[in-house]
Amino acid sequence: MIFPHKHFYFIRHGETALNNKGIIMGSIDEPLNERGFDQACQAAVALEKTPFDLIISSPRKRAHQTAQCIADRCQKSVVLDIA
Repeated sequence: MIFPHKHFYFIRHGETALNNKGIIMGSIDEPLNERGFDQACQAAVALEKTPFDLIISSPRKRAHQTAQCIADRCQKSVVLDIA
């Protein structure tokens, strides 16, 4: 059996205020800081011409904000993984 070749892109969320202080957040629902939004926008620009079908994000603010920046630039929608 031959399986079709599929790409998977993993993007980590942009920086948060706690990241900047060297604090590991775990389950703390921390939003992106200004640098984090810039990083998310840079990721979006880098992915703009990359063909992909789906964006799946954690519901954490930092992850969802990063995914939404990419989705807006690439004209995709974000599916939240709440499992």
